[in-house]
Amino acid sequence: MLKREMVKRGWKAMGMKMGIAAAAVIIGLAAAPGTAEAKMENGSFVSIAGGAVDSITVNGVTVEALYAPYGSGTDTDTTYSCAAFVKRFYSQVYGRDVYNLNTTTSTPLIDQGSFSKTNSPKVGDILRDDKSVHWAIVKEVNGDTITVIQQNAWNGAYDKAWVGATVDVDDSRYTFFRWSGNEGENSQTDTTHDFSFNYHSLERYDTNAVIHTKVNNPEKLHVQTVGCYIYDGNGNLIKRHEESCSRDEKRFNIWYDFNGELGVTLTPGTEYSYQFYVIYDGTEYQGAKESFTTTGTAPAAETDDTDLMSKDCGPAPSLEYGKEGWMSLQELARSSEQVLYDRMWEPEKEDGNKKYYAPERCGAFSTMAPVMARLGEDGVETITWKYTYPDGSYEAESKAFYEGAKEAADAVFGVSGAGVCKDKNNMTATWDGIGELQWNLEDGIPTITITVE
Repeated sequence: MLKREMVKRGWKAMGMKMGIAAAAVIIGLAAAPGTAEAKMENGSFVSIAGGAVDSITVNGVTVEALYAPYGSGTDTDTTYSCAAFVKRFYSQVYGRDVYNLNTTTSTPLIDQGSFSKTNSPKVGDILRDDKSVHWAIVKEVNGDTITVIQQNAWNGAYDKAWVGATVDVDDSRYTFFRWSGNEGENSQTDTTHDFSFNYHSLERYDTNAVIHTKVNNPEKLHVQTVGCYIYDGNGNLIKRHEESCSRDEKRFNIWYDFNGELGVTLTPGTEYSYQFYVIYDGTEYQGAKESFTTTGTAPAAETDDTDLMSKDCGPAPSLEYGKEGWMSLQELARSSEQVLYDRMWEPEKEDGNKKYYAPERCGAFSTMAPVMARLGEDGVETITWKYTYPDGSYEAESKAFYEGAKEAADAVFGVSGAGVCKDKNNMTATWDGIGELQWNLEDGIPTITITVE
């Protein structure tokens, strides 16, 4: 039975709007809110009545920029936000999954290859606004004038879309990124250069490694950027390192100490992989991906406390009582063992100092979801609430709940949570010493996990 008496009034997450004074337009946010004056120019404002307001055709595939009436969720909507268009473009044209479009300093990530900065953008490249969290795709290049196609860019009344906006290629406000596999239309023919990599002298330790490669540069091109990628055993990116250099020899060496230079500490007896690269004329040239296993004995696998929690949950959680949901869990986290019993009755199962309660025992966020209480000497130390959605079709809805729940927690705790996107299957927000919110995609099924101290 849901305990609806714990929630008394509704709450609705409202997206922040950005006033763009210079061009009298509104640019919607991809993630974090902020206000800035855009230097985009020209273009026109068109009706959004038809949904599709602009389009781009690359490699015979046409992708439309879509608009719907502006609302509180538009800035993070998986169809209508600016980031959603960039993701849709790369998915439909190249069959690739782009992510990490989060902040004014984020470098886009992709499931194959990589993005690098370029000063000579071409059709299909990504534009990042470095003063407001906004993303677009390069549609046309005419000398130093770049025409973009974008979503979530409005007139001041939020009823017309901004189409045909242009930026100057030398405007320091904007950064352009090119995917290593971009074969988009361009008036210039791309030139491929003959770089190759000879990996050698790998040094392995329990928690460190030193990797080496010799770069073959037969054309003696002037290379000014080099780096490497570090991956875990599942192929998830741990770190992308990039640095400036000045090398024009026919052969030159690159090496990195994981601890000393990359700031990465490894785990004993664990598999990793690495990949060197150089960037020349805006194009990234990569070596092979090589795997290795650190010395020593791998630590015993940790058991995820939430694995024992029931996946049989009630209807999708609601943000109507978002703040009350957080306060209810916070109240449980501060209770004594007796108060916990009075509220939750007998646990469904126990494991050491952890008690697991059936979904029907907690009504936070207007649904039924299991709760785990971790007990200490003075009572409850932490409360963990986990909702598992029925199937993968709830991914967009679950992400919207994550964003709204984060705003509700900011209000309840009186401080903004620090957000991080660990990989494309995880988003985490933390409030130091107070709580944590996670969105995960577990075997294709979205979950929301909340822990309150």
